[in-house]
Amino acid sequence: MADLGSSSGPNALALVSCAVDAIFQHCAAAREQVPPELSVFLNDVPDNDFNIVAKSLVAFQESDQHIGHVTVGIVPGSFYKRLFTTGSLHLIFASNSVHWLSEGPEDLRTHGIPMYDGDDGLRQPSRSFVLEAYARQ
Repeated sequence: MADLGSSSGPNALALVSCAVDAIFQHCAAAREQVPPELSVFLNDVPDNDFNIVAKSLVAFQESDQHIGHVTVGIVPGSFYKRLFTTGSLHLIFASNSVHWLSEGPEDLRTHGIPMYDGDDGLRQPSRSFVLEAYARQ
């Protein structure tokens, strides 16, 4: 699984912990003997301070229910470019990353349209173009 835009503070592992706990609880409820082995990837832009995340990973990986069953990696880079190999992920979430774009759509730059314009009269004629550009991105 991958958390795109995982951040750097104590919330960096919040979604991952919930997802991993849900998987382990499902296995326990289904009375499966051996929990699955999981690979978790935390992603954010390279400017993120991953030191805090790396330090918190130790406690996460050594928790009683996870030990030996969860490996975690940090993958710096923009999620707008390829980060993982085809078919390598089964669960991807990005609840925080949709709020922080690393770059605006190329179509807006090409056509000289600013990402934000405070004048509603200027913004309305290009509204559908802007929405389509962000949807394509």
